[in-house]
Amino acid sequence: MKAMNPISYQSIFPTLDTWGLLKRSHLSRPGQGSLQINSQSITRGDVFIAMQGTSTNSHAFIPQAIESGAHFLIFDQTDTLTFPLPEQVSWAEVTNSRAAWAALSAQAYGNPQNKLSLYGVTGTNGKTSTTQMAGQLIRLCGSKCLTIGTLGASDGTKHWPSPHTTPDPPELFALLNHCVENHIPTVIMEVSSHAMEQQKVFPLKFSGGAFTSFSQDHLDFHKTMGAYWEAKLAFFTTKLEENALVLVNETIKNFPMHQFKNGMTYGGLAGSHHPPSLKILLNESSSENQIITIQYTEKEFKGEFPFSGFHNAENFTAAWAIARDAIGKDPDPSLWKQVKPIPGRCEVVNPNRKNEPTVIIDFAHTPDALKTVLLSLKKTTEQRLWLVFGCGGDRDKGKRPKMAKIGEDYANFLVLTSDNPRSENPETIIEDMKAGLCKNRNTFVEINREDAISFAIRKAIQDDIVLIAGKGHENYQIFKDKKIPFSDHEIAMHCLETFWRNHDDSLDILQTMA
Repeated sequence: MKAMNPISYQSIFPTLDTWGLLKRSHLSRPGQGSLQINSQSITRGDVFIAMQGTSTNSHAFIPQAIESGAHFLIFDQTDTLTFPLPEQVSWAEVTNSRAAWAALSAQAYGNPQNKLSLYGVTGTNGKTSTTQMAGQLIRLCGSKCLTIGTLGASDGTKHWPSPHTTPDPPELFALLNHCVENHIPTVIMEVSSHAMEQQKVFPLKFSGGAFTSFSQDHLDFHKTMGAYWEAKLAFFTTKLEENALVLVNETIKNFPMHQFKNGMTYGGLAGSHHPPSLKILLNESSSENQIITIQYTEKEFKGEFPFSGFHNAENFTAAWAIARDAIGKDPDPSLWKQVKPIPGRCEVVNPNRKNEPTVIIDFAHTPDALKTVLLSLKKTTEQRLWLVFGCGGDRDKGKRPKMAKIGEDYANFLVLTSDNPRSENPETIIEDMKAGLCKNRNTFVEINREDAISFAIRKAIQDDIVLIAGKGHENYQIFKDKKIPFSDHEIAMHCLETFWRNHDDSLDILQTMA
């Protein structure tokens, strides 16, 4: 992708003023420089943007930035400036440094967002699946599309990894510029609540948006469910074009649908206050695919696609509606079965299995997501259901006992293990999870995630389902002092090969909880 262009000092003021961000300013001399938010990356002439982070306030590093050669400063906290700014340094005081970072990043790339049709997908669960399905449908219908989200960015031929669900402004606008340069008219992107709070999409206006679900998550960041709701709702009230498509899952309560001219609910089985505009009928379902009918206005569209669970039928319906709006026609049902499974989203590890359990990887890491996927799997099998999962460290601790209770209620066997412990002690995390258990029957503990996965797959019998939840597509595990390669998919495949296909009975039996 094209590198960000340097930005002229003189152009900064009108850009910030246009967006209503500029409070005060001082220009000592003309010049240009690259935008930087890390004082250690400064080279002579750069523009340093100081902001409040989750753990660090970079206003404290303004002296270091000046010493390293920054000639232009942007800041939003004057009370932290306990020293006079040098006369030769230009500066702008703004209402929000993060919004300024996004607006200036867009300017540096020539505001590519103004030449594209953008669709945003938000929600506690279902963002990635909906975004990926919509992108695939658009491409299957013969149009170009870029998807951006948890799995990175892809235009169907090239892929760019991203550490965040919604990329930081420099990466985001580089991707949008790639679309302009390569005549890709449509972008479907996940818009997280973090991204809204951090103003990553500040300069963007969307042609449509989908709200897939809402339940407990990210309270380590938002603190309350009310604040989390407001961050989600702000996408629809501040980021959409006037006649934008608005899609809301029927299970989401209190959404102000009356405010939107082109608003629609979708669903079919859960029930809601309003009959869904897009109604889903589930015709046939297995652990690997399903046949559904989408009813819209007076039309019906029936087809097969390779995903299990009614929640994925809902995600697919939202994706279908986004694709329909983007390309201006109904995506043909004959194309649906060509949509490829999403990595780590109800992904069957061994689709060509014989005489072995079905092993499924899913990213479910919230109470609602875990309950949803367990319920959908129970409907597809009369055999036993195993669940292997843990909870992430340094994240919402309130989820831990709730998720363990859900596992106990809906799985036949529960194996508690580590997720990404981060700075926390894995044993402490598991103790928090165990506090939600009531029966303590058929529950096992193995802190080592590889051993936990191996144990469940070895102990399952033919036609059982083993669900490995929480990490999905991730190919790493994060500890306090290291990040190691780790893939649930690879571990599961190895276990299937060594035990079920070669009958290696070398793993010791775990002890059930007392």
